Amino acid sequence: MAESNHTHFNFTRARLRDLQPEPREYYVSDRGQPGLKCRVLPSGGKTLGVRKQQKGSRRTTPFIPICRVDCKRSTKSVLAQTILI
Repeated sequence: MAESNHTHFNFTRARLRDLQPEPREYYVSDRGQPGLKCRVLPSGGKTLGVRKQQKGSRRTTPFIPICRVDCKRSTKSVLAQTILI
């Protein structure tokens, strides 16, 4: 999986909008909300989701999509409306 040169930052609409597609999908992490990721597809599509490392393990959970990034809602409002179990 390709790694972007900006893998951790505070998510804002502008920063998410400015993420550029690469030949392979990649993930960036929100510095302020552990486990929150943005998946960037080669097509330019972006999806917010959750991916956490399990306690005591090096394994991570599969990426769980929450919503597509349309840059019209803040990530905090998306999380406030989403129940994570």
